[in-house]
Amino acid sequence: MAQVFCRFGRARDGATAIEFAMVVTPFLMLVFGVIGIGLFFFTETVLDQALNASARQIRTGQSHQTATGELTVGDLKKDVCGRTAGLISCGKLSLIIQNSDTWDNVTTIPSCTNTSGSVVGSNYADTIPVSTGAGGRERVVIIVACYPWELLTSIPYLGLGNVNGGSAQLIQSVMAFKSEPY
Repeated sequence: MAQVFCRFGRARDGATAIEFAMVVTPFLMLVFGVIGIGLFFFTETVLDQALNASARQIRTGQSHQTATGELTVGDLKKDVCGRTAGLISCGKLSLIIQNSDTWDNVTTIPSCTNTSGSVVGSNYADTIPVSTGAGGRERVVIIVACYPWELLTSIPYLGLGNVNGGSAQLIQSVMAFKSEPY
């Protein structure tokens, strides 16, 4: 019996396969983790740029003077989603819009989560005109886009979900500006 164990210990057949099996799992975890985190930051940047471009309609007064009437919150969401190249689902996006007379009156940025850690919905219904939340000309406007991104949490070993009971990662974008005297 001792000879069998000695012979087994000296044998090198299949050592490469065993070493590969030991290394491939951590390597693939690292590769997919880097890809997942990179995709998260890419999606976050795309949402920032989409909100910036869409908020320009409010900043310049175009949202108040469209050919079909005033732009609604739902139209603004669709515009933001349309600029994200399909990375974001419009049904999950919420927009929180606030306005103020001056910058001094802005005390806090609206939160995307409630006390239980769930993403809040928009503070105005999709059918409400944007001017209800954004006010008129020369107003300080804050728009917060909140999106629970679930792709990163589907990679189980990362465990990066921080909202909706750990089932999603929050992507948040904030635009603060003073609208023009249109």
